[in-house]
Amino acid sequence: MDIIDLQDRQRKTQREMNDLESLLETQKQTVSVEIQKAEKGGDEGKKHLADMFSRLEKMETRIQQVTGLSEEDRYHFQQITGGLKNLEQSLQKKLAPMEQQIRSLESQMKTVLESYQGLILQMQNIASLQKSAMERLAKVEGDIKLKSTPPVQARVPEAPQEMKQPVPVPQEPGPVEMYEKAMEKSREGDYESARSMFKEFLGKYPKEDLASNAQYWIGETYYAQGKFEEAILQFDKVIQLYPKSDKAPGAILKEAMSFCNLGDKEGCRLFLNKVIQDFPRSSEAEKAQQELKKLN
Repeated sequence: MDIIDLQDRQRKTQREMNDLESLLETQKQTVSVEIQKAEKGGDEGKKHLADMFSRLEKMETRIQQVTGLSEEDRYHFQQITGGLKNLEQSLQKKLAPMEQQIRSLESQMKTVLESYQGLILQMQNIASLQKSAMERLAKVEGDIKLKSTPPVQARVPEAPQEMKQPVPVPQEPGPVEMYEKAMEKSREGDYESARSMFKEFLGKYPKEDLASNAQYWIGETYYAQGKFEEAILQFDKVIQLYPKSDKAPGAILKEAMSFCNLGDKEGCRLFLNKVIQDFPRSSEAEKAQQELKKLN
C-alpha cells in the first residue's frame, strides 16, 4: 500500500514538475520580450521587469520544493523496497524447514499408504486361504459321511430278573489319571481304546487344561491308523475349539501332513502356509517350511 501511495505521489509530482517547466519556458520567452520592452520603455518597463523576475524566483523556489519532495519520496521508496527484500529473505528462511517437514510428511504418508495397501493384500490372501481351507475340510467331511455307515449292534438278551446281581460302582478316576491312562493306551498302539478314553475325557472334562491335548490326540490316533480324513476333522476341532492352545500349530501341521498322505498337494501346501502365517515363530512353522521345500 505504501509503494502504491508513493507511486501515485510520484506521478502527481512529475505532472506538477512538467507543468512548472512548461510554465517556466513560457515565462522565459515572456521575460525575453519584456526585457526588450523595458530597454525601450524606461522606468515603467524596469518596474514591470522586476515584477517578472520576482515571479520567476517564486517559480524556481517551487520547482526546488517539488524536486526535494520527489527525492524524499524516492528515499522512502528505497527504504520500503529494502524492507520488502528483508521480509522476503526472512520468510524464505522460515519456510525452508517447513518445506522439508512437508516433504518428510509426504514421504511418511507414502510409506504408510504402501504399508496399508500391503496389509489389505495380506488380509485378502488370508481370507482366500481360510476360504480354501474350509472348502477342503467340507470336502473331507462329506467324503467321510459317504463312507461311514451306522454299525448294526446285536441286542444282548437281558438276564432274568432273579439272576441280576448288584454291580459295585467303581471309583471314578480324576481328569489327570484318565488322561494318562488314555495316553498309555496310545503309546501301546491300542488306538481304538485310547481314542475312546480321550472322547470320554472330553465328555466329562471339556473345560480342563488337558482338553485341547485330548482332542489333539484323538486326531493322532486316526493319523497313526492311516485314517487321514478322520484325522483332518479331529485336528480341525483343536483349531476351532482351542485356537490359543499349545496344540493349535501342531494340529494345523498334522492337517497339512494328512492332506499330503491323501495325495492332495494343494491342500497340503495350503495348510503348511497357514502354519507359517498363523504361528510364524513356532517350531511347527520351521517344519512346515521344510515340508514346503520338499513339495517345491
